[in-house]
Amino acid sequence: AVLPPAAFAPPPVVPAAPRPSAADRAAAQRERQARKRRRGWLAVLLVLLLTTLALLAGWYLTEGRFTTAPALTRLSQADAQRVARQAGLDLRVGEAYSESVPRGAVISTQPGPGAKVVDGGQIDAVVSRGPERHPVPTLVGLSREAATAALGNARLSAGEVTESWSDSVPAGTVTKASTAAGTRVKPGTAVALTVSRGPKPVRIADWTGEPADEAVAALRKAGLEIAVTTANSDTVPAGRVVSQDPGPGSGQKGDRVALVRSLGPVLVTVPNVRAMGVRAAEKVMRDAGFKTRVQAAAVNYIGVGFVVSTDPKIRSQAPKGSTITLYVV
Repeated sequence: AVLPPAAFAPPPVVPAAPRPSAADRAAAQRERQARKRRRGWLAVLLVLLLTTLALLAGWYLTEGRFTTAPALTRLSQADAQRVARQAGLDLRVGEAYSESVPRGAVISTQPGPGAKVVDGGQIDAVVSRGPERHPVPTLVGLSREAATAALGNARLSAGEVTESWSDSVPAGTVTKASTAAGTRVKPGTAVALTVSRGPKPVRIADWTGEPADEAVAALRKAGLEIAVTTANSDTVPAGRVVSQDPGPGSGQKGDRVALVRSLGPVLVTVPNVRAMGVRAAEKVMRDAGFKTRVQAAAVNYIGVGFVVSTDPKIRSQAPKGSTITLYVV
């Protein structure tokens, strides 16, 4: 193929760029140096700005967003709330007893005074209810166990317990408390109790064989009731105690003691057996309840066996069962 003529045309001639003069080169160098200086100052300013922002952020995080907790202890609740509001803080209040801080005043705070608190944050305050006191419950008339439980429920305790005799209060019942009912005392206060042992036992002595009048006087003095009956006794002299019920031991006031006072032996009239033979006289005496003993008369004894006298004498009184002496001639 035949190429067109243009394919064989020489390339166009580009004129050579003019060479910059020395002045132009110096000016360009100065411009480049100025641009570098401007970029350096911008970098310094940027670093300073970032550093400042970092310092401000650190200050805010560690100091700037906090305020100092005010001192509120010993202030009244109203004053404490006012001071907290002025510091930009909320106050949350709880209560507790205190022996030293007056009622209604702040005992303590959390956080404490001088501590850091976030702006708008909260302080917990404990406000005094005053000294803790509890009324002593009614104890007299309760059993010992019930009184101890009542004291525990009142946050008190039972102190020393003593026992005493009582004629009117049942055993085991509280008769006295060391602190009157209704008195307000500290928690844990010990209240001493006096508990009844019931009536005091009365000693009952053995009065058998003793004078009945003395027995009656002594037993009545001890507070016992006495019932006296009488009975004959072949062994206990008249006027003395044959028996008592109950026997020796102990009892209570008001108990009944029964005494049997001796009337002595039963007395029987000695029958008239004068001029009777010995055998007949002995039978009459046996029938009358006597024993007999035969003895010869001191004078005029002739041995005929007739009774001339007796001892004790005929028609006198003698204890039944006693021995009658028959004197015979």
